[in-house]
Amino acid sequence: IVMVTLFFLFLRLQSLLFSHKTYVPCFESLTHLFLLYVCNFIFVAYTLIYIAQTNFFLAVYRQVDELLSTQ
Repeated sequence: IVMVTLFFLFLRLQSLLFSHKTYVPCFESLTHLFLLYVCNFIFVAYTLIYIAQTNFFLAVYRQVDELLSTQ
């Protein structure tokens, strides 16, 4: 659910950037590309961190589960 929300937010941000480029002529295409790359990077990094966190929590949960089952 969180990932889907993030994805839609990311798409909205991209469309906003594109609309900015069309409305503001002084908004250079280079800065637009740079911003797009930065947004992409942040999105990917956040996704990776989110996946790592969920994997970590799953691992901890399994460890606790095993400990409880052995007792």
